[in-house]
Amino acid sequence: MNLFYRYRRMVWTFIVVLCLLGLTTTTALAIVVTPSAPDGWAPANVRADATVAITTAQPRSGNGSLEFTTNTITPGQDKADYEKRWNPVNFPNRTLAGLTALSYEYYRSSSSTTANHLAPVLRLYVGDANPLSPTFGKYALLIWEPVYNSAAPIPTDQWITQNILNGKFWMFVPSGQSIPSGVVQNFNSTLNDWITGSPLGQPGDPAPINIDQFSIVFGVNVGVGSGWGATFRGFVDNVTLQWGNDEVHANFEVDIRGELTVTKVVDWSGAPPVAGQTFEICITGPSYPSGNCQTTSGGNVTWSNLLIGDYTVTETDPGPAWDVSLPGTVSITDAQPVTVTVTNTLRPGSLNVNKTINWQGVTPTPTIFNICISGPSYPTPFCQTTSGGSLTFGPLVPGTYTVSESPGSDWIVTITGSPANVDPDQTAQVTVQNTYVGPALACPLLDDFNRANTTKGLGKNWTGATSTYRILSNQVQPFTTAGAIFWNKAPRTFGADQVACVKLTTIDPQGKHHSLILKAQATHNYARGMILVSYDAVNQQVVVESIQPGQNWTTHLTIPVTLANGDVLGARALADGSVRVYRNGVLIGATSTTSFFANRGGRIGVWYHKTANATFDDFGGGNTP
Repeated sequence: MNLFYRYRRMVWTFIVVLCLLGLTTTTALAIVVTPSAPDGWAPANVRADATVAITTAQPRSGNGSLEFTTNTITPGQDKADYEKRWNPVNFPNRTLAGLTALSYEYYRSSSSTTANHLAPVLRLYVGDANPLSPTFGKYALLIWEPVYNSAAPIPTDQWITQNILNGKFWMFVPSGQSIPSGVVQNFNSTLNDWITGSPLGQPGDPAPINIDQFSIVFGVNVGVGSGWGATFRGFVDNVTLQWGNDEVHANFEVDIRGELTVTKVVDWSGAPPVAGQTFEICITGPSYPSGNCQTTSGGNVTWSNLLIGDYTVTETDPGPAWDVSLPGTVSITDAQPVTVTVTNTLRPGSLNVNKTINWQGVTPTPTIFNICISGPSYPTPFCQTTSGGSLTFGPLVPGTYTVSESPGSDWIVTITGSPANVDPDQTAQVTVQNTYVGPALACPLLDDFNRANTTKGLGKNWTGATSTYRILSNQVQPFTTAGAIFWNKAPRTFGADQVACVKLTTIDPQGKHHSLILKAQATHNYARGMILVSYDAVNQQVVVESIQPGQNWTTHLTIPVTLANGDVLGARALADGSVRVYRNGVLIGATSTTSFFANRGGRIGVWYHKTANATFDDFGGGNTP
């Protein structure tokens, strides 16, 4: 059974004679190895819990590769090899020292559950051809394994090309040679080390056979196991050994070709067919690793002369309006034609509009809004009415839809999620929020402060703590001790529905009371009753407060907002006791106060408390309708 052993007495004689005569052997060509034309390759050492075969499961350089599987049931039975041996007499120049290239490609599937450093190994059959050596005529296997060559853990689901000529090999001495057998535990030696350095194993290991410049290679083996445990699935291809122009190369492929027909069915789901609608069907597999496509509007498309193997049938995305039913992976196992079906079904979606209304504290009144959508189903906008809540449009042809609304100048419309992508069998969500801002605040100008600078005081049109303010460059600057000041020009006291406003020319970043006064009941004692609307720059908010006889200050509303230099802070105190707050004439919030201020008028003014780094301008106010 030992091919090398059978010829061991003739090897040296033939090698010497051939070398002296300058003869060469026939150069081996790169060979496609198939089951029907194996070129000397065959399974070897296949045990009960393992398999090896040329399959199309993971093609590499054509339609196939060499597939290995293990599923360990009985320890030690998870082994399978594939190998080729040749008569060393016919190839005397195939010495270990003469190798000029040595490589192979392997692949570990992610389905493998064995240790992650394991992958198919490559073994060289090497014989001692030195007649002066004590192991002349004996042979051993020199084994390259990823784990001893810094190639672990093994990447999965990808082909790995290994050029191993300069790698590290360990030795196994087979039994039946009248010398000790087993593993020589030296895992750090290159082929050159074995040829020139005589590496040794560990105590108790068998002695290695002699390896030197005369050692001849008479076979190559790739395989998995044994003792790996669990399961393994992997592949090998493109095994290459080269001695100059002489090469052993195995590209593992399958033999036969087949035919695949795809029948295209178009289900319009009751909709009128669209003229000119086409679909692109593609297959990917051994014959077309990068894919091959054909266009059809329905009926059959056929691919002929296909390499055997698994093909994936796909369709170029026809758009979200279509549901595509595919056959998945199709196996071409022989020359018999295979037919599969790809079905396209039109499917609609819908669009849900959630309508919310923010009255900003204002008492709501019945209001109807018109919500419109435009898109594939409605090139011209289609509208529905709602007073709030959920509004559904559908069924719709999938695509992009724009939601719109034009409720008038009293409202700010915020639409979130539009344009919306309506996907097949899905409901797209869009939110439409209407924020009530009402009419723009009308606040007549009372004082533009365009007059000479003052050391203190604002003039006869103001009363209260006027000495704590001064006019500077046509603006008002408060002192640190600034108190409440009130408009003092007739009619002085305004009605139950009144307004006040001021331009915040410069905001004091440390100031909490850039304040408007409304419905003040006295100019000398705020405890008699007063409403304050203040910008707090420290906390970036507008605060509405009030005080009335016998009670402390009460906060009614806090509006998170950041005002900027030059913004106009405005407020309207209504006859029902409520207060509305405005920025630059636009409503930003509203609140009720107390019944004390209902149907009650009062003075208006300004109170810049501890805001010495601020300035203001253009105070306005008066009665409102």
